[in-house]
Amino acid sequence: MSDYIVVDIETSGSMPWSGELLAVGIGGKVWRPDEGRKMIRLLLQREVTIVAHTNFDLRWLCLDGAVLGDKVTYHDTKVMAWMLDGTQELSLDSLAAKYLGYVPRKPIHIVRGRVMFRAKAGDTPIEEVPWDELEEYNASDIKAEAELYEVLRTLMQERNLWEHFTTEEAPFSRLLIEMECEGLPFDKDEAARLLVTKTDEALILERDLIEGTGALGFNPGSPSQVAQFLYSDIWYAPVKFSIPRLAGMSADEKAAAVETIKPKGVRVTKIGREYAYGTQALDGFGLKALKRKDPKTRTKRVTVSGKLLNVFYGDNPWVAAYCEWKKLTKLTGYLKAWVAGDHEGRLHCRFDQSGTITGRLTGRDPNLQQVSSESGIRGLFVGDLVVGDYGGLEARIAASMSGDPVMLDVFRSGKDLYGVLAAQAWGGPEDKSNDGRALMKVVWLASQYGAQGETLAQTMAVAGMRGYTPAKADRLLQDMMNTVPRLFQWREEVISEARALGFVTTLGGRRRHLADIDSADWFAMARAERQAVSSLVQGSAADIVRRAMLECRKAVHPQVAKICLQVHDEILWTRQAQWNPGAFELLVDICENHTGFELAVPLVFEATVASSWAAKGSQTALPSGTYDQLNSALVGAGGTE
Repeated sequence: MSDYIVVDIETSGSMPWSGELLAVGIGGKVWRPDEGRKMIRLLLQREVTIVAHTNFDLRWLCLDGAVLGDKVTYHDTKVMAWMLDGTQELSLDSLAAKYLGYVPRKPIHIVRGRVMFRAKAGDTPIEEVPWDELEEYNASDIKAEAELYEVLRTLMQERNLWEHFTTEEAPFSRLLIEMECEGLPFDKDEAARLLVTKTDEALILERDLIEGTGALGFNPGSPSQVAQFLYSDIWYAPVKFSIPRLAGMSADEKAAAVETIKPKGVRVTKIGREYAYGTQALDGFGLKALKRKDPKTRTKRVTVSGKLLNVFYGDNPWVAAYCEWKKLTKLTGYLKAWVAGDHEGRLHCRFDQSGTITGRLTGRDPNLQQVSSESGIRGLFVGDLVVGDYGGLEARIAASMSGDPVMLDVFRSGKDLYGVLAAQAWGGPEDKSNDGRALMKVVWLASQYGAQGETLAQTMAVAGMRGYTPAKADRLLQDMMNTVPRLFQWREEVISEARALGFVTTLGGRRRHLADIDSADWFAMARAERQAVSSLVQGSAADIVRRAMLECRKAVHPQVAKICLQVHDEILWTRQAQWNPGAFELLVDICENHTGFELAVPLVFEATVASSWAAKGSQTALPSGTYDQLNSALVGAGGTE
């Protein structure tokens, strides 16, 4: 008798309120919707191990009204495969082909937003598929997932990964289902109003941008057109204009007629029935082309990155307007997705614990991982919340692992890291009033990704520190390194150990394999060296945050508080009916003192009871998301030629 039960469902939509439940597969039997609902709700109150590939099925069923009982254990085969090899393709089809030697039939596909099924009678909306065909398909998926689970479990046991999976990753998978079902409180009406305002602003800017080029059909959303306009003295804009019906005319007669009505300066290249097409020669700005390095090909390509354009040509009014337009279009895209995804005042995004090699969560549908505190829109997420984040988590981990005496003293005595580093490197007070603190912060964070020379100078510029040559940037870097020499010695030790072992191991015991750490290709080797250190620190930070979330879930009953979101070093809870002040103190105490990881410096978790996500500003030494913002800047700083 099996010690687990595979669950797989078929639906016509990704959410219960946007689709129907069509079939419920439980172990060896497939049930029709009504019976399936009854059976799954009974099953989820038993002491049982549920197996599924991704959490889609349990999430959908719980949002549909099922209750995930406290005795249910959940094993996600996608997470299991990720633990074995985080670089492999994690779809059920790919894993079955790799581990089982066959590819399960996959008749489901999406056509214009509708779930379709390749049935015997042809392409059919899935809700109209004959029951026997749907039952057969569901049963085949159940079979494949069960076989995959058996193989993956055996491999994990052979590689001593099973205990970590069952004690850490599997409970976290279950917690993510609860978080997704809880959702994040959201003010849809205010978001809709803001969307109208920002859309209008974007349209006005778009009109001004088009007029500024002089091109009839200029598209600011086309990187190639923007690049041609910015980086060419003379450029050729594509033009499309309407023409009257020219029936009965010869080709020469049509060409002559179009020449009389074409816009000034346009060279006609094609004549259709209702439109003619051509090019228009226009003056461009003739700016020196900005380029960024493609991490895969290692070649530099022309870019119209808003961050780089703002750094190098931000004093140009057209460029400044273009950068602002890009920000607005990105924001309106988020707002549209959020307004469309709202359900009864909540956004139920999806979290992917296997989305990164370091162990950080990724999100989608919608992605709330990208809502930075600097965006000014966290105020749209309102409700009875507790908002908290770790202060300087990655720096504290680096201090503990390296044993650097300066950093240890900073965190043990509660001093300001960047103030101390700036004071020791350049003089002044060892606190936030030091004039060099902001500069030191940028140099420090960029250095954690291996930035130096030209890349460091450009990263600094993207972060707002302009005017530094590569040589001067390197001198600043050396000043910083001289203040914490043990830290950088430790970094070299991490790289040497990774080269010897082929991997690094985080605090929680997760391994990041580094195939290129001893590569003859210098570029690949250097990237692997940077990954060795960043994976160790970021992965350990993810371990601490995950453990804190799990311990908080154990200690605080869901009727008191529920975790609804995690973004890097930040955790949000919704306060429930039995909330009390003692729960707040307990949550903070667990996050700081009861994660089970022993560090040489204290952890600091700054939290507040809030009515919106925006209520807690960035007050920590290392604000949540700062590392990601600086890493993004570093990636963007590809240089110019």
